[in-house]
Parts: sequence; structure tokens; C-alpha cells
Amino acid sequence: MKKIIIIGIILIIVALIIWKNMTKDHDIVIEVQMEKIQRTDIEQVVSATGNIVPVSEVKLSANISAEIKSILVMEGDAVKTGQTLVILDSLKYSASVEQSKSALRAAQASYRKVKAEYERAKQLFQNRLISSQELEALDASYQLSESNVEQAQARLDQTTDDLHKTILLAPIDGTVTSIKKEVGEMALGSVFQADVLMTISDLSAMELIIDVDETDVIDIALGNPVKIDVDAINDLTIAGTVSQIANAAKTTSGISSQDEIVNYEVRIMVDMSTMDPRILPGMSATANITTATRENALALPIQSLTARPKKEKSDADKSGQEETRFSEISLYKKVKEEMEDVVFVAVSEDSSKSSGFSFRKKNPIFIAEKRPVEIGISSSLFYEIISGVGDGEMIITGNYKAISKDLDDGSKVRKKKTANPQNFKGKK
Repeated sequence: MKKIIIIGIILIIVALIIWKNMTKDHDIVIEVQMEKIQRTDIEQVVSATGNIVPVSEVKLSANISAEIKSILVMEGDAVKTGQTLVILDSLKYSASVEQSKSALRAAQASYRKVKAEYERAKQLFQNRLISSQELEALDASYQLSESNVEQAQARLDQTTDDLHKTILLAPIDGTVTSIKKEVGEMALGSVFQADVLMTISDLSAMELIIDVDETDVIDIALGNPVKIDVDAINDLTIAGTVSQIANAAKTTSGISSQDEIVNYEVRIMVDMSTMDPRILPGMSATANITTATRENALALPIQSLTARPKKEKSDADKSGQEETRFSEISLYKKVKEEMEDVVFVAVSEDSSKSSGFSFRKKNPIFIAEKRPVEIGISSSLFYEIISGVGDGEMIITGNYKAISKDLDDGSKVRKKKTANPQNFKGKK
């Protein structure tokens, strides 16, 4: 009898332990943050950094090599097209022009002499006083003399052009933004590599050039409005529009040789009516490109969204999966789970299908209901909800661990208590 009682007590204890373990998870109440979903305007923005530069900029260089005799402008000076900017040493090129003129005069004199002889020879040949062979020789001399005149004229044109290039003129209206050389230095003229003397920029039209990641550039379209924050000037925002999107990618190597960063150059035309005179060419700035907007959209706080497996497996499925796993050739084969976007809605404990709440209790308990959702555009704070959640429903917004891991469909939750601001009155 005693043995039966002991066995009975043991069985009761085991049953109590099993029952407690089975009901343990159901008794857990998770403290979370929650708030009612609301409507607001959502603006999707792509941000990238770059530099502000003039749309039109000319780097002035010499086409001939000579010493710089005079620079007639300073940095910051406004210039007009055709204005003289730099004067180079012209002595060598003036002498070449004089030599070319002299060579031309000599060629012209020889041409006149040979031409006269050729005209007389034609008359003599008509009178049968000279042979055709003599006439042909004079004809060849005449053509050669004519060619010499043309060569001398071409040489004069070339040396005259070189002389004109000793004076450098402004090619556009603009502002001198940099001067690279000083008086007395050599200007090295080269066809293959320009020796820049100064830069002239048209500051009446400016643009911002940025590099945008390949994942963001697909959202950008020509004409998108842009807000530009200039790094050097606090609290200054200027406006612009997307004017050009590159078709070719700019690829740079990442940390490892296999990681490549793919960017696309985007040009943003600055609205000059919002331009500040303190902004200088080359200044760095951040572009915030508005790619899409939704007015009065159902807005989900961005921290409320998480991803969960799309379909939970039943115990039978899990058992079958275990048997199949050992029959596979590779024991290390991984099956990628299909995920879906979900949120957790806090509903009344009385009815998991109702969004009504009773706050007669000081801190009531709610049931977390997992809802698959379809999202649209996003801002830095909100996702646009297309379907899955309705107006006024209570969304669980935190904490991160609860939303991403702890919560499940049917979990009990309670609103986390926050500190009463009145308790801090008078404290400094």
C-alpha cells in the first residue's frame, strides 16, 4: 500500500511538471511598445554626396611654348569672351613671321620670272623656233615655281597663327576661378597634354555631381526634385532637379578583391534662384532626391516591420523532412526558406479578431496577432502600407528583440511602462 502511495505521488509530481512546462510559454507576458497606426505624408528619398561644380568650365592652356610675359587678370575677376588674359613672349614668333614673309617674296619673284620665260617659250614654240622638249622643261619650272609660292604662303600663315597664339583670349564669359602659372614661367604648348594656365568658370549655372549606388539609381528619374545640403554652410538648403543619369557604371574595388562597388553618376541642376553667394565651386554637398511621394498614406513605423518564414511547418512536415534529409546525397544542402513581411498587431484578449480595446484595467494584456503586409514606398521613419493593416489598429513598435524574435502569433503582450515626466520635476 505504501509503495502504491509513493508511486502515485511521483506520478502526480511528474504530471504537474509536464503541465507546468506545457503552460509555461502561455503564461509569459512580453512587455512591448505599441501605438495606433496613423495616416501621414510619406516621401521616399535617395541620398548621396558629391561636389558642386559649374556646368560650363574651360581650362585655358597655351598651344605654343613660350615664356609668360604678362597675366592681365586675377582670381575672381569676371571676364568677357575675347578679352586678353595672358601675353606670352612673341620675339621668336615675330622673327619667324618676318622670315616667312621674306621667303614668300622670294618665291613670288622667282615665280614671276619663270612665268615670263614660259610665256615667251610658248610664242617661240608656236613659231617653231624651239622644240617641244624645251617647252616642257620650262612648263615644269613654271609649275614648280607656282608650288614654291603656295608653300611659302602656307608657312607664313602658320607662323602668323603661332604669333597670334602668344596672346591668350577668354573663350567664354565667366569668372577666373584659378591661375596655375606665374609671370616668368614657361607655358609648355603640347598637342597631347595640356599645360593649364588658368580656369574660367561660368558661375551663372551650377550643378551637383554625385555617385549613386546601383540599388538606389533605379528609383531615380529625370526631373526628380532635390534638396541640397552644403556641408560648409550650416542650415543652408538649396533646390535642384535631376538633369542627367549615366548609362555606364563606375566600378571600384571593395575591401576584398571579390567585392566591387558599382555606382552611377547622376547630375543635378541647381536652381540658381536658391543659390547662396557663399557657395564656391568644388564644395561638397549632400543631395536628397525625392523619388516618390504618397499623401495621407497609411504609415507603418519602420521598426515595426520584420520578416518571418512564409509558412510554418507542421509536426508531420518536420518529421518527413528529417527522414528525407538523411536520404539526400549531401548532408550539408540548405533549403532557403521563403520569407514574408509581417507586423504584429495588438488586439483585445477577448477577441483576436477585434481591434477594440478596453482600458478599464490599469495595464491590460493583449494578444499579438501576426499579420502579413504588403508595403509600398518608404521614408526614413515610415513604410507605406498597401494591405494587411487597417486604420486605427494598434501596432507593436518595439522592442527590436521582441519583434524580430520573441513574438509569435498569439503571444501575450503588455504595454511597457514609461517613466512619468512629473517625477522629474525640480531636478536639474
